[in-house]
Amino acid sequence: LVTDAGIEHLTSCAELKHLDLMHTLVSDDCISNLMGLQNLNYVNLEGSRVTKKGAESLPALRPGLEVIHHFLE
Repeated sequence: LVTDAGIEHLTSCAELKHLDLMHTLVSDDCISNLMGLQNLNYVNLEGSRVTKKGAESLPALRPGLEVIHHFLE
């Protein structure tokens, strides 16, 4: 299973552009490591533990980053 700690190891993948974290154990704690992926332009967080606030912070931190994450209202 992918966790916050596992995302830290991906920061060495400089060319990573798309990341599918659907139904993983990642949480808001992975956001700083996601921002370390300089070429990342798409991330799917559906079914993860990332909160609405955390998901909404990503495009603010990286304009143009497409974030997929749906929340039940």
